Amino acid sequence: MADSKRSAEAVEERRSSRHRLLVALGRIAARVQRARTVEAVLENAGAGLLALGLRFAVASLRDHRLQLRFVAAQPEALAQLDELFGEAARGAVSPLSERGPLSALFQSDEGVFTEDLTSYAADFLRGRPELAFKRELAFFEASGFTRGIVTPLGVRGEPWGIFAVCGDQLSPTDSAALGLFGVQLGSALEVAESVESLARRNRDLAAIHSVKVGLDSDLANLLGQLQELAAGSTASDCCSIYLLNDKQTELVMRGPPCGVEPSLSE
Repeated sequence: MADSKRSAEAVEERRSSRHRLLVALGRIAARVQRARTVEAVLENAGAGLLALGLRFAVASLRDHRLQLRFVAAQPEALAQLDELFGEAARGAVSPLSERGPLSALFQSDEGVFTEDLTSYAADFLRGRPELAFKRELAFFEASGFTRGIVTPLGVRGEPWGIFAVCGDQLSPTDSAALGLFGVQLGSALEVAESVESLARRNRDLAAIHSVKVGLDSDLANLLGQLQELAAGSTASDCCSIYLLNDKQTELVMRGPPCGVEPSLSE
C-alpha cells in the first residue's frame, strides 16, 4: 500500500513538474516574441532558461556550416569555453558533417532527448581540427552541457539552425514542451529577421535619397557616399570603386576604399 502511494505521488510530481515547465516556457516565449532583433530573441530566451536553472545554446546553419550564435550558462563556464576556443565561443564556425548526429537532426526534423549531449559537441568540434579535441570534450562533460534536448530550428519552413537545452532536471517527457518552445523560437526569429531586413531597407533608401540630394556635389564626395551605401547595403566590411581611365583602357581605383585604413589601401 505504501509503495503504491509513493508511486502515485511520484507520478503526480512528474506531472506537476511538466506543467510548471510548460507554463514557464510559455512566459519566456511571450517575452521572446516581443523582441525585434535576432540578438534580442536569443538573449531573452537564454536569460529565461538560465533563470530556470537550464543551459542554452543556439547555432545557425548557413551554407552547410554551423555558427555558434548564443550560449547561456554560468559566467565561469562561458569564460572557460572562450579560453578553450582561443576566441569568443560565440561566433565559432564549424562545417556540418554529412553523417554526424547534427546532420541527422536536420534530416529527421525532430528533437532528441539524450543523457549525453557530448556526442553533438564532438560532432561540432571535429570540424575544428585546431582544437585540442579531448580537452574540449572533457569541458563539455564537466560543464553541465550533457543531459538535455537538442532540436532543429526552422524559419519560413527551412532549416535555420539548432538549439540545445540542458539540465539535470530534464527528462524525455519534457521533449514535447521544449519542442513547442522551439517552434515559438523559430517564429520569433522569423519576425526579427523580417524587422531587421525592413530596417536595413529603410536605411538604404534613406542613404540613396541623401546621394540623390547631393548629386550637385563634387565627384570625390559622391563616390565616397556611394561606397558607404554599397558597403552598408551588402553588409560588407569595405568597398572600393574603380572607374575607366580617360582612354578607357584600364580600371583605376578612385579614392581610398571605405572601411580600410589609409595606410593599408596604399
